Amino acid sequence: MRSARGKASPFLPALAVAALFVYARIADPFSHGEIFCFVNRVSGIRCATCGLTRALFCLLKGDPIGAFYYHALFTVGLLPAFLLSTAYLVNFACGRRVLPLPRLRWTYFYILLALLVLFLVVRNCTDYIY
Repeated sequence: MRSARGKASPFLPALAVAALFVYARIADPFSHGEIFCFVNRVSGIRCATCGLTRALFCLLKGDPIGAFYYHALFTVGLLPAFLLSTAYLVNFACGRRVLPLPRLRWTYFYILLALLVLFLVVRNCTDYIY
């Protein structure tokens, strides 16, 4: 008999998304008019997470264009993250590998890191992306 103690439920992401929908109905990140990012306040540089709250808020309100404006990399990266999460949940629910999952390789990490650095450079050198 296997013990479930110490294992995280695969349904935790679904609960987190439900909590985000509730948060989007209660709070409004646009109402304060000030920048919450410490890095941006001190240095004036937009860090990797600047705009994530506003992008998520726009997505939950049904505005993908606004979400893309506030954080393009987050908005584009949601589709692969959603597909991988769905495949993982289906495989977990079936108890066997039904849908294929990619094997984790260091190459994916380096590609993601290069995209993040490129995004930060473009984001801070132009006015097109917040």
